Amino acid sequence: MSKVGVGVIGVGYMGAIHARAYAAEPRARLIGVFDMNADSAQSVASEVGTDMFNSINDLLSHPEVEAVSVCTPDANHVEPTLIALDAGKHVLLEKPIATTIRDADRIVTAAKNAPGQLMVAHIVRFDPRYVRVKQLLDDGKLGDPISLHARRITSRASQENLRGRVSAQLFLGIHDYDTIRWLTGQEFLRVHTETRSGMLVAKGYHVEDVAFTVARLEKGTIACVESGWSLPLEIPSADIKLEIIGTGGTARIDLSDQGLGVCVNEGRYEKSSFGHAIGEEITDFLQGITTGRQPSISATEGRESLQVALAAIRSSELGTPIRPTTIR
Repeated sequence: MSKVGVGVIGVGYMGAIHARAYAAEPRARLIGVFDMNADSAQSVASEVGTDMFNSINDLLSHPEVEAVSVCTPDANHVEPTLIALDAGKHVLLEKPIATTIRDADRIVTAAKNAPGQLMVAHIVRFDPRYVRVKQLLDDGKLGDPISLHARRITSRASQENLRGRVSAQLFLGIHDYDTIRWLTGQEFLRVHTETRSGMLVAKGYHVEDVAFTVARLEKGTIACVESGWSLPLEIPSADIKLEIIGTGGTARIDLSDQGLGVCVNEGRYEKSSFGHAIGEEITDFLQGITTGRQPSISATEGRESLQVALAAIRSSELGTPIRPTTIR
């Protein structure tokens, strides 16, 4: 099996996870990592047994680097992505694609004109629990979706690392906005978001404690998305759930116990457990490179999910429902 030479740009929390996944992936050869924080880069490089590079250009100019993961902070996605695409590399770009539609459009345009592939890393699409629900919906087992309720709440410990640099909508909610679009095949017609702030602001982190978004999708489905980081510090894991109610049955995902529960009308309740999805995501990215097929999640799809998240933010600011298509 020929291996794809890869590098990682940005090795904070998610970048380090990408580096470990590449190091364990038989289809990949991790050439090296780069981070503005040289100590972080050296620490991750030593952990996974690869090299640290002193600049993005040094990493991209290595003759064996064919692809990179871009895992810089959300607002800093554009420059390294454009440089990598211009250098002819394949790019796995951590979500969200960007933090503004203008920046997302720059990436979309560059990806269309680049020789390499660009895939947006919406990891939930590779989680076996969500994949199973997608299969049930596509097969008609759950009937037509009536409503979806997604919940993604972490503890205040998240802000010890993020320190208010990104909203709950862009960091957490965008997972579920993208997932709902993917599961149902429907776009968001309008969103109405209410937020509560105070607890984290008092600690110096200027982000909302929690956000609730109610949305109508294009075929009439109703969705509710809860996003926030207000759980007590003593809670060891995030509270992540999804429930879909359809005309033919329901499916419930509960990551707090790593399980998936499904009940189809006139059928029995089934429960299963699964593992983490980063390996599946990395494998899919590499398979796209080696087979030449189109990326599973295009830059355009990343832009559309960002547009929903930004509409939710605008709705909370204005106190009125917003159509995502009005966000520019």
